[in-house]
Amino acid sequence: PYLTMLYDRFSKCIVGFSVNFREPSFDSVRKALLSTLLDKRWVSEKYPSITNDWPCHGKIDYLVVDNGAEFWSDSLEDSLRPLVSDIQYSQAAKPWRKTGIEKLFDQLNKGLVNALPGKTFTNPTQLKDYDPKKESAVRVSVFMELIHKWVIDRYHMDSDSRERNVPYHKWNESKWLPNFYQGQAAAELRIELGLLRHRTIGIAGIRLHNLCYQSDELIEYRKYNSVNSQGKLFVRTKTDPSDISAIYVFLESEKKYIKVPAVDNSGYTNGLSLFEHERIQRVRRLNTRSLVNEESLADTYLYMEALIEGEAERMRSS
Repeated sequence: PYLTMLYDRFSKCIVGFSVNFREPSFDSVRKALLSTLLDKRWVSEKYPSITNDWPCHGKIDYLVVDNGAEFWSDSLEDSLRPLVSDIQYSQAAKPWRKTGIEKLFDQLNKGLVNALPGKTFTNPTQLKDYDPKKESAVRVSVFMELIHKWVIDRYHMDSDSRERNVPYHKWNESKWLPNFYQGQAAAELRIELGLLRHRTIGIAGIRLHNLCYQSDELIEYRKYNSVNSQGKLFVRTKTDPSDISAIYVFLESEKKYIKVPAVDNSGYTNGLSLFEHERIQRVRRLNTRSLVNEESLADTYLYMEALIEGEAERMRSS
């Protein structure tokens, strides 16, 4: 799996993370940010084995991010603009400028990951006769509990190597504590951290992700708002990548987002993620392609071309 993690430099606490089984993307960063910004009381309810609380959450003033491709996107930049006061990007190929998070990943590997059956190595020659896929025995649900347990009950409650501080207590000793997102603010945050796209509103609504989104409120907005010189009305949309059954459309004249459902009588999009939808679309294209007989199409084309050429030759001869 891929781990995206946020770390508080003052207390050395892990303030949020996301575990993903696809390559890092905007969605993995989005999940890690939501984990950081929102209240974490749900963790103890989901994992009763965890004995300590995870108090780290709230608004971010200063954020330093890696130079990975997942951090360079219009969606992330647009989402963070109203949420974070100052954003800095680490310089490429200079890991010594982010030693805190690098050490933290090393601690995680030594304290948890290396003990798991099925671990792999960065150097393939170290594998020899060892097959990580065959040795893997830990289910995803168990791994998720283990990593939460390690962060909250082990790492946060243990002292650093010089025995100067314990991350959990250092966080609570801070004179400055962040403001929190609650209620409506938390709901708006989830919308703001959606996948950004710009689309036009047509008669049938908004075409996005190879789906159509329409609502009465959207129809009214299109009716009473001006279009550009090409006769188009552009809007900004936000999509929750984990659920494409609806999108959020920002109404510029009203300065608010509205929820617009997918036109879906079959219930196909209910609880469907964008990743799942894209995979389904890809399989459908492959299945359609398999029904096409390229050789037969080529023969048909050559026959038609020869027939047309024959007619042209007949006209020239007459």
